[in-house]
Amino acid sequence: RSVAQYIFYASLYNVDGINIDYEDVSDSDAAGLVAFTALLRNYTERQGLVLSIDTLIPRPWTVEYDRKALSKYVDYLVVMTYDEHYAGSPAAGSIASLPWVEEAVKATLKEVPASKLLLGIPLYTRIWTVDASGKIISNPSAKMPSVRETIQSKNLTPKWLDKEKQYYVEYPNGGNTSKIWIEDSRSIANRLNLAVKYNLAGAACWQISQGEDRIWEVFDGMLKKN
Repeated sequence: RSVAQYIFYASLYNVDGINIDYEDVSDSDAAGLVAFTALLRNYTERQGLVLSIDTLIPRPWTVEYDRKALSKYVDYLVVMTYDEHYAGSPAAGSIASLPWVEEAVKATLKEVPASKLLLGIPLYTRIWTVDASGKIISNPSAKMPSVRETIQSKNLTPKWLDKEKQYYVEYPNGGNTSKIWIEDSRSIANRLNLAVKYNLAGAACWQISQGEDRIWEVFDGMLKKN
């Protein structure tokens, strides 16, 4: 029934393809997810639709994704290389530091051909506010334009973190401190270097409304114009 609905709406709106983003799948349903993807593939192929699927990074707790099997039935498999530090993290940190991202890419390539792998790139970050002991008070997600506005309005000077390959700022927030590991054109360019380095099929973003217009020039220049 789900497959029928997806194909119907794909035809109704004349889309280019279908992306499967199923998360919190039970470990015991790994084979079921493969079977569902294979079933959907039967119809997307007939309709000339691109089929892709999103997966978490390879870890012992992400066995619900049989990446090797899934890659047989999709045109592209996306590795969601973000949320290194997420809403429930015990400590503040980068959404996707470069070493962490590269480790995830190399692990995924053991199961998925580079020609089918898309690198997940976040167009968001988090504004971490911590108290004097480092305890997290809040960590809402933030779009690129709002972070830039914060930096400009507070007259902040970002510091380059060579290990993470991104800029960082912090500023007083009442009796607490707010910290931002910034996502911008430069952090994205460094991640796209990985797509080039490992000859990946390309990149996929979460999500388009969170980015700045200027970043698409980076994608165009690095992935399309070499």
